[in-house]
Amino acid sequence: MLIPGVSGGSVAIMLGIYDKLLLSVSSLFSDFKRNAYFLAKIAIGGMAGALLCAGLVSSLLNVCENEARTFFCGLALGISPVLWSKAKIREFKPKYLLALPVLASIAAIKFLPMFDSASTTRNVFSIFFYGIILAIALVLPGISFSHMLILFKLYQPFYAAIKGFDLFFLLPMGLGIITGTYLFSLLFERIYRRHGAFTNILIIGVLIISVAETLPLSFICASPIFFTVVFLSSFALSYLVFGSKSQ
Repeated sequence: MLIPGVSGGSVAIMLGIYDKLLLSVSSLFSDFKRNAYFLAKIAIGGMAGALLCAGLVSSLLNVCENEARTFFCGLALGISPVLWSKAKIREFKPKYLLALPVLASIAAIKFLPMFDSASTTRNVFSIFFYGIILAIALVLPGISFSHMLILFKLYQPFYAAIKGFDLFFLLPMGLGIITGTYLFSLLFERIYRRHGAFTNILIIGVLIISVAETLPLSFICASPIFFTVVFLSSFALSYLVFGSKSQ
């Protein structure tokens, strides 16, 4: 969530809790006590991590941004072999081609004109609305929450609000994220259950797009060997440690 290009959904897959997390949100009211308890633990841990690590991550990106981005990209992409195995694709089906226009649309998002957030950060309803939209990044693996914050010009205001504990910003944003997470999880869980193979193909594609947009091209050209070592090391670490948990 703190790292541009690294998806919260991808991290959940790495930790082996994505399926349970998605099901807990989408079926929240069918077993409210158990699901709410599980989600509360995730939410509290996530907020604590954001508060504790926001400064550290910011400093890390300032000191060695290229190396940090490369390392995190390798971690994110390291789960792709596991996703492919979970798709259990035995033969090609024409419906898989539908992933191409969807992925092209997602890749084209970065070319959209940036939104003006000057008034957004002081308008409760706008903050709530953006919270709903930002929730997509928490539900769909491969879509970076921080990348969407950058797209909407909310990256600096968001982390400034966390550091300054600005409740005027954080409360409507949090309510919007909670609302959007529930709605998108309800929709995505049904799609995932009915079209698992297609969904996994889509997730892998989004992961690749996210990593491609985040990789530091100047670093690759300047230090190709060092880049390769860092990327492959983090890729292997992700696959061996996190990938085994999600199987």
